[in-house]
Parts: sequence; C-alpha cells; structure tokens
Amino acid sequence: MLLEGRYSPRCIRHLLVALTIFWWMSALARFEEITDFISINTLPDGEVETRIYYKGVVAKETTTAKK
Repeated sequence: MLLEGRYSPRCIRHLLVALTIFWWMSALARFEEITDFISINTLPDGEVETRIYYKGVVAKETTTAKK
C-alpha cells in the first residue's frame, strides 16, 4: 500500500506524530497523584527521620542517633 504511492510521506509522518501524541496523552492520563504514604530516611549522623502523609496531614518523627 505504501509502495503504490497512494500516501505521501508527509501524510504518514503526520499520522505517526498524531499517534505518538495520543499515546503520550493516554499514558499521562493513567498517572495518579499519591497523597498517602510513609517516608523513612536515615540521616548522615545516624538519625532516622520518618514522615507520614495521610489525607493532607503531615507528621514527622526523628529518632536520636545511637552512640
């Protein structure tokens, strides 16, 4: 079909661009915002920091370093 000359390369390029944009937009639509999670970090001085995010409320706990 493409070899018969029915479709110009410009038309094919526009189709590929449109399909790529459609794929990208559909991929973006599947991402959801993560609002509730727990984050645990170990700081360089040995302290452990815990943050909790739940329904818009943030709590932070930091343990002291063990010597």
